[in-house]
Amino acid sequence: KPRAGMKKKLKQCQKFVEIVGNLVPNAPAAAVSVMDMGCGRGYLTFALHSYLCERFPKVHSRGIDVRPKLMLEVSKIAKELGGAFDSLSFDVGTIEDFVATATEGMESTVFDVVIALHACDTATD
Repeated sequence: KPRAGMKKKLKQCQKFVEIVGNLVPNAPAAAVSVMDMGCGRGYLTFALHSYLCERFPKVHSRGIDVRPKLMLEVSKIAKELGGAFDSLSFDVGTIEDFVATATEGMESTVFDVVIALHACDTATD
C-alpha cells in the first residue's frame, strides 16, 4: 500500500513498467539488461527490474544519478532486499560522462533497455 500522497506516483510507475515491459521481446532464455539514466530514488528502476525478473531468467539493471548520498541509500535498499535485487546496482555519475562499462555479472556492455524518464533536461533525443 502506498504512503499518503504517493498513490498517483505508484499508478504512474505501474503504467510505465507495463508499457516498457511489453516492449521487451518475450524470449524466455534471454538475459535482459537495463540502464536507468538519472534514476533518482529509483522507483522506476526497482519496479521495472522486479517486473522483468518475473518474465526473464536473468535480469541486470543499473541506475546512475549525480547524487552520491542518494545512490548509497538506494544501493543499500537493493542489497537489503536481496534475491532478485542482487542484480540491481546504482552508481554515481552523469549521463554526459557515462561510459557503458559492464556491471559485475553482466555479459555485455550493451543495454537492452535504456530509460531516462527524469532526465529530461539532460537526455534529449
